[in-house]
Amino acid sequence: RPAVNLVKGRMKQLAACAVARGPRRGPKLAKLAREIARVLVDEVGPECMRMIEQSDGRAKLIANAPLELLPIRDLPMQLRYTVSRVPITPAHVFLSHIIGDPGVYVSPADLSDVLIVRSFEHDDPIRHALEKASAAFLDVANRKLNIRIVDVASVEEFADAVNSFSGKILVFDGHGAHSEKDGIGLLELGGKPIEPGTLKGKIARMPPIVILSACITHPLDWSETSSAGAFLTMGAMSVLGTVTPIHARDAAVFVGRLLLRLAEFVPVIAGSGQRWSDVISGLLRMSYVTDLIRVFESERVISADDHRKIQFEANTLINSESNEWFEKTLAALALASGWSAEQVRSFWLENAYFTSAMRYVHLGSPERIVIVRDDGEDDA
Repeated sequence: RPAVNLVKGRMKQLAACAVARGPRRGPKLAKLAREIARVLVDEVGPECMRMIEQSDGRAKLIANAPLELLPIRDLPMQLRYTVSRVPITPAHVFLSHIIGDPGVYVSPADLSDVLIVRSFEHDDPIRHALEKASAAFLDVANRKLNIRIVDVASVEEFADAVNSFSGKILVFDGHGAHSEKDGIGLLELGGKPIEPGTLKGKIARMPPIVILSACITHPLDWSETSSAGAFLTMGAMSVLGTVTPIHARDAAVFVGRLLLRLAEFVPVIAGSGQRWSDVISGLLRMSYVTDLIRVFESERVISADDHRKIQFEANTLINSESNEWFEKTLAALALASGWSAEQVRSFWLENAYFTSAMRYVHLGSPERIVIVRDDGEDDA
């Protein structure tokens, strides 16, 4: 229903709260996100909600509004299901994803080359955040992946880096913003804000998978001229963007975990029928569990050993596609903390409902990217 667009004002409130530094930010974010979820449920209507709830765990959203926040058994749909979204505007992007390419097939070898285009000024304190925060992940991933980091300071250098790359995955590591004045998404190159759309015509082939490790690349209150939307316009099939500002450390760890998942998990699922959307959905779930555990650990009701054990068990459940991964994680937290199941659930809803994992949005058609076995690999 068009009425779902009425949440736009509330989205602005949530985005503003996400950048606040007050001690009660977590509970405020949780309260706002749950209120948005309630409004979305009311406006989507019971008939459509029943259809969504009876799905097989996959949902394709055709909307500008962030319907990923719809609650399915209390958990946001973005985490409960494998979800991606095609914005309705601009129309030519919408049409290209609805009636365009039926899909592409990629193997673990195809996904082993990763280009990280980095753009920070030399004295920027977060210039090396990715290498520092994700050192352990990168050490493992580098043994199986070809990860190339290129520093750029201009549109021309960005285009040259992408044009010299024949792989499937592009990561942008830098600063992002969204102009309130004209509603245009911006990325910083060499310390100067540029509209990503200026890259169009300079890049001969955009990799099908783009990860934007930068702030506000597709704002919660949406815009057809977002940075993420620009990469869809330039030909990317899957764009992972951010809906709010995100801490450099959280973004760096997320990219590190993604690289580790490419190295260790993708070869295991090759040929199983899983898609790129499954790879990202699983990563978002694991990241959400990490965020949740950290909140409990900050209350000193669980130990570091409990953290590692619960995370490992949750990762195993997520990778095995268990529908009860979240409920079993809450049960594990109750056991470790000594709290009742109801206490744990209430604490989650009131303090850790909207976390760093919820700051990502998966746009485009990642479900059309099918992961197959490498050529010549034995299918027996």
